[in-house]
Amino acid sequence: MSTDRPAPPFYLCDLDLVSRRFREFRDAFSPRFPRLAVGYSYKTNYLPALVRHLDGLGALAEVVSPFEEWLARRVGVDGERIVVNGPGKGRELLLGAFGRGSRLNLDSIFEAQTLARECGGNPRGRGVGLRVNVPHPESRAGRGRSRFGLPRSGPQGVGAAARLLAEAGIEVVGLHAHLSTRDRGLDVFRGLVAELAAAAAELPRTPEYLDLGGGFGRAPAGMDLRFPTLEEYAEAIRDELSRRLPGFRDGLLLIEPGIAMVGDAFSFFAPVLEVREVDGRRVALVDGSVHNVKPTRHRHALPATALDAGLEPKRGPLEPHDLVGYTCMDDDYLGQDVALPPLAPGDVVRLDAVGAYTLVFKPPFIRPTPPVYVRQGAETRLARRAESFEDLVAGDV
Repeated sequence: MSTDRPAPPFYLCDLDLVSRRFREFRDAFSPRFPRLAVGYSYKTNYLPALVRHLDGLGALAEVVSPFEEWLARRVGVDGERIVVNGPGKGRELLLGAFGRGSRLNLDSIFEAQTLARECGGNPRGRGVGLRVNVPHPESRAGRGRSRFGLPRSGPQGVGAAARLLAEAGIEVVGLHAHLSTRDRGLDVFRGLVAELAAAAAELPRTPEYLDLGGGFGRAPAGMDLRFPTLEEYAEAIRDELSRRLPGFRDGLLLIEPGIAMVGDAFSFFAPVLEVREVDGRRVALVDGSVHNVKPTRHRHALPATALDAGLEPKRGPLEPHDLVGYTCMDDDYLGQDVALPPLAPGDVVRLDAVGAYTLVFKPPFIRPTPPVYVRQGAETRLARRAESFEDLVAGDV
């Protein structure tokens, strides 16, 4: 950190690490897919400084809402470098994205009907993609299939949508599927390829592109996680495509990682407010909450480091600590049985691998959101100021 280091609590995003993660995806997939596009899933954390940096690296912007699409354009992403996914896009986003030449993946027969009705004739000759409904291996909400996308067949299926759009002069040129699972295994992606290949049989010709979304795993240092390597993902996808859809050999593959791109690029620095003994346990109350670091309430322990007031590592014998937050919820634990040198008020705990959904899920609950800094090379700079009390009530009348 520089001499004018920020005062905690704050987030820090390592842009150099983000660059490295982007290159790792590109380098793993491009030898196996000469036509490759790597995007970034904005919903994972849409910090403007981050998405602008990724655009400069060559990443596409994958967005799922009018706001995210607006943000991509606001930071300077060309319309043709935006991929629009997600359900419930609405008329304005559908027509706007189509008119700006974005890669548009329709989620339902209703979106296809809207586009066909509003853009009949298609003077620019632009094509679209269709998201395919696929089985979910974890049976979300007790149901065996994902809630997204068009079924392969039937009156609301891929073939019906393709025919409806063709009558309006709009060709289906791509297919899309995405799953996020806990194990993030190779069989998930083999299954996606199999479903897309089966759906491709409903189209008059082999799709020009296949969009496999994200859902890739990456195990941050210090976390007890095991996932396939990026090369193993790429091999599994290539081999399954060669077997299931050999005509796609020269097609464009899109991937849109989120967590695997930026999950380990963010850290959260939380000052210690109090340390107390509770039932024989050492409990450190910090100026942060589970909402700041684990808004999805995942079960994994985050890598933690004890720092002094100058943000230098503390030394000493390791002791188990429970790290608890400032909220009034009994389950507000940032970490349990975390082995750290003895903490005292004024110390700081750095929690790593908090780059997934932390800025976008954090609710305005009890305290505003702290500032965000980005580091690139030797420079650390403010990317987002701390949320103020006035920010929290700015929309009230």
